[in-house]
Order: sequence, then C-alpha cells, then structure tokens
Amino acid sequence: MIRHRFLSSIGLSFAAASVSLAQAGKVEPESTPEITWPTLVEIARFSHEGAGSSAYDIATNMLFATGTKDIAMIHLGQGPDAALVRTLNPALESGLDAPDTATITSVVCDPRGRGVAMATVVPKDKATVPGRAVFFETRTGKTLASVTVGFDPVSALMTFGGGNVFIANRGAAAVSDRGLVIDPPGTVTWIGLDGFDDANAFRALDQSAVSTISPNGPLLTKTLPEMRIHPDMQATPSFDLEPTGLAMGGNWLCITFQANNCIGTFDLIKKQWRAFFPLGAIEQRIDACAQDGPNISDEFQTLPMPRDLAIMSSRGDMFIVTANAGAKRGRIDRDTDAAHPDAATLGWLALSKKVSEASTADGDLTYEGSGGLDISTFTGDVDGDGVIDHPSAFGSRSLSVWDVMSGQLLGDTGAAIEKHIAKHAPTFFNANHGRPDVGSLDYGPRPVSVVAVKVGRSRFAFTGLERPGAIAIVDVSTPSAPELSDILIAAEHGDTGLPTLTLIAAKDNPTGEDVLIAGYAGSGTVVIYRIVMP
Repeated sequence: MIRHRFLSSIGLSFAAASVSLAQAGKVEPESTPEITWPTLVEIARFSHEGAGSSAYDIATNMLFATGTKDIAMIHLGQGPDAALVRTLNPALESGLDAPDTATITSVVCDPRGRGVAMATVVPKDKATVPGRAVFFETRTGKTLASVTVGFDPVSALMTFGGGNVFIANRGAAAVSDRGLVIDPPGTVTWIGLDGFDDANAFRALDQSAVSTISPNGPLLTKTLPEMRIHPDMQATPSFDLEPTGLAMGGNWLCITFQANNCIGTFDLIKKQWRAFFPLGAIEQRIDACAQDGPNISDEFQTLPMPRDLAIMSSRGDMFIVTANAGAKRGRIDRDTDAAHPDAATLGWLALSKKVSEASTADGDLTYEGSGGLDISTFTGDVDGDGVIDHPSAFGSRSLSVWDVMSGQLLGDTGAAIEKHIAKHAPTFFNANHGRPDVGSLDYGPRPVSVVAVKVGRSRFAFTGLERPGAIAIVDVSTPSAPELSDILIAAEHGDTGLPTLTLIAAKDNPTGEDVLIAGYAGSGTVVIYRIVMP
C-alpha cells in the first residue's frame, strides 16, 4: 500500500483593501500576496462541436483542433485576431468504408516545418476494422497519404525532430451483433518519416513506413501478475493491454496503459521494452457520496489509471507526471452490453458478499454514505478467494510524479484538487452535466490531461479536469511534493467537459508567449489562453 501526505489547497481569491479608506488614512492598505505561479488569460475562443485534441503547425501558424465530425483550422495570428479558416474531414479521405461514421481522435503537426499534419481515424466497427493515419497538407488541408494502423487509435505523438510518429492503439473490446466478445490487441504504431523532405514527398508514404510495437517479452511476463488484467483475459493477457497516452523522454517512449493501471517505457534505440510499471493503489481521502455536497471525508484505496502523462526533467533527472483519471469498462451490477465489465457499486458488492466484511465494517454502505461509489470488481483480492479485501476506486483524483527509472511514486497532490474546488467553487464541485456532486460516485474531478512547462527554475504542470471543466496549475518543482497552486474553473465561463490541453512554446508561435490550447468537449469550445509568467 502506498501512503502519502495530503496537501492543503491554496486559495483563489486575495484580500484587497478599500482604496477610499486607505486614502483617508482610516486603515492601512493590505498587501496582496505575490503570485508565484503562471496564470492563464483567455485571448480567443471558438465553437467546435466535440472539441478535443489540437496541434499547431509552425509552417502556417495554423492550429488544428479535432471535433465530433471534422477538424477546425484556426489561424493563430497575434492572439485576439485568431480566426477560423475552415474545417476539413480526413476521414473522408482515409480509405475506410462508411467514413461518415468514423471518428477523428487525434491530430499532430510536423515540428520540422514541412507543412504536414496527421490525423488518426477510428472506424465505427473499431474492434474488427483497424484505424487509419491520414497525412494532409497544412496549407490546403488536402490529403497526402493514408496508412493502416492498429485497432482503435486514440492518441498520437510526433517526435521533436519530426522523424517519427507514434500512435497508441487502445484495442478496446466490443460485443458483436451475435453476442461474441471481440478483443483486438492493443499496440503502438511507429511510422518513420525521415525520408520525406517536404509536403509533396509525403504522397509517396505507404505501408512500408509503418511498423508495430506490441507489448510482449520477458519483462511483460514477469510483471503481469501485478498488472490489472481482467479475469476473462488471464489466458491471453496481452490482448487486455490498452495503450492510451504517449510521451517522449530522451530516447524512451513512455506509454500509459490506462485500463491496466500501468506505465510502460520503450527504448527507441534498442527497439525493445525497457520496463513495465504497475502503479498499484494510492490511499486517498475522497468524496464518495453524491448526496451530501462537498464532503471529502472517506478514505479509500484508489487506482491512478492515468490517461495522459508528461515528462519533466529536474537537476538532470527525468520524472513522469500523470493525470490520474480512472477508467471503467462497464458494470456488472446492472444490465450492460460491455465486453469486459469491471465495475460495481460498493453497496452492491457488499450485498453480494464480494467484498470482505472487515473492509466495510466501519462504513455506511447506503447511498447516503459510500455505498454508491464505483469499485473495481477484481482488484484488491489479496488471498485469491474471490472476495475483495481492499476495495479500490477508479482514479486517484490527483496528479502524481513517478521516477522514470524505477516507477516509484515520488509525490501526489492527494485531496488538494477536490478540497480546492469544494472551497472556492462548491456549485461546480464534481459536477457532471451541470449536476454538482454526482461525479463523486466514480472519478471525482477526473484529471484527464497534463502538459509541463518550465518557469525559471520552477516546473509547473497544467492539468485538465473533466469535471466540471477546469485547469489545475500544479508546482512540480519538487517531485516528492507536487503542490496545487491554483485552479481555473472554466465552467464558470461556460466551458465544460473533457479539457484536452496543448502547449505551444513562445518561440514557435506569433504571440511571442507560451500559449495553452484547451478543447472542452462538453461545451464544444476551443479556448486559447496566454500563459502569464509570474
């Protein structure tokens, strides 16, 4: 069991003295505490249905933002003069059958300035038909090439020099019309791009540039007993692994396996797996009830299950920063068509004698207590008797820092995010679809995305919170003690749902400042923020 200290939240508001009283000499003006963290200032916004991931092209100053049906092309300009140029739909040029039912899941742009971008496209039948990677010209939006990748591609990463593209193919399972479970393998696609000198050259890109990284080998075999593998998949565990997020650390590719509560590292030089790190459980104080308002008083084991990660360096060492979102594949306590259901409420599990009496003896298992909290149905069975000894919730509702060499947990923000929102924005606390507190039953504020930025000698992580739609700013300068600095509650401005984040460095964009792009899927808004340094 991993234990850590809980960090207290830091206030959003600052005391300010009355100018008139100060001038009259009746009171001494109060000093305003110095802000020591970067802040976000909105400079432009756009409506875009299902707004998701985004990427910036240095050759054209064009921002590409995925949506439900297409990609928005936004000319970044100097900031306030950013303008929507047009939309395009790479799915129509992907070569897939029924492209109008396909989903565009990610987009990346070439950092070398060749004027090329790539989008991943997932077909409707994602468990039986592999996805596609579509390369297009950033000036015109015209398709240059399309290649087949793995099943259910969900995220992509282009290397700093633009020589390679990596795609995380989740390989999520599905149930066929005949009721059969189809579970394709989760893989990482590697596309080599070094032989293409300009956009026109990409027309020659074909399947020969594509290779596959599959989770396998003795390191995986050794680690599997500690990984979160569904009981239905114990005989074929490699098919249960679901790559989700990608980040680069030197010559290593770091990969989250969200559903499996694991991080893997792959050596790109040796072309072999370096390590798999099962993340275990973090003991956390959370709000586990949706009927009592903000009340962060329940202690549970929580599974980090990060969706996204970032790489941070400090004093010559590298660290992994994770947004601990949590993810469940379906429920067993009610009718479901999920392929591998793995969640049920704590109250249902207790009534079904699937959790030990000792683990719930002191708890209120009604919905007025923690009985409604979603629990993993096969994690925490210590003695293998089919009864859960340590009930574990999905997602740690926090940001964590891990050692890249050992996978050891160095620091975690604990309950700071929930405490902060409870204190400063209680009407948005764990809000889902406009209803406060209902999100307490599964993922809480749900940190889903993270990007890291250097400010002088300090390091900060911007973390996107799905509920209600917010961005947390966390000081990760000391890896063993990440500290929440502030939270921008974007929902107060109407921006709700999954905020995916993209950082554009000052040297790469015309504003001359670091810029953060947030895609809010719930409200269908793309917001461009200027990062104001302290």
